[in-house]
Amino acid sequence: MCFGFTKVGWKVAYNLSGSESLDIRCFLLAAFIIKYRKWLSAIKNVMYMKIVKQLTLNWQELRQFSIARWPEEMGTTHGVDHWDRVAKFGEMLYVDGVDMNVVVAFAYLHDVERKNNYIDDGHGQRASMLVDSIRHNYLRDFNDEQVSLLKRACELHTLRHRTGNISIDTCFDADRLDLPRVGIIPDYKLMATSRGAKIASNPHYLRFYDEKVSAWSNMNT
Repeated sequence: MCFGFTKVGWKVAYNLSGSESLDIRCFLLAAFIIKYRKWLSAIKNVMYMKIVKQLTLNWQELRQFSIARWPEEMGTTHGVDHWDRVAKFGEMLYVDGVDMNVVVAFAYLHDVERKNNYIDDGHGQRASMLVDSIRHNYLRDFNDEQVSLLKRACELHTLRHRTGNISIDTCFDADRLDLPRVGIIPDYKLMATSRGAKIASNPHYLRFYDEKVSAWSNMNT
């Protein structure tokens, strides 16, 4: 409807001359932008509702567990600020078939077993083992498949490029999209999902990243 209206409008505009044509074209462009934004907003709302309906994880409880476990002297490079952003990037990467319970749990567990902020090859394996120890409390609503996916995602997130499982690969990309915090721009060729590659291929990704982080920070204040 919007496109049809605009198409007819452009034909009318081109039959006019001078300022009249320009005014009509500006009006039509503004109308199109407004309709496009409403359409895009509606799609985002539908996707968000799908995520909300799917989530059974008490992520606030899990978040507090990880915060309490995280050594204060380790700071926020791999701490709660990073975890929150990974959860948000996970939402952005959502497509049908992604288990958001796994993605959000991954966000708050994948780095919590780090011993330092540099090279710690064993932290993914330790996080995977931690999943087993909290399965019957913080992950009490997870079934066997979800536990298995979460363990693999934690264990492999620094070791594998992609797995072919959409939920695990979404975990990987949600983590990678937060690389600018350590001065690294994610390489779209090394992303695990097509959606992640599309986002990372933005030539202005750093600006996009800064705007998102700023918006999310304002939401939490």
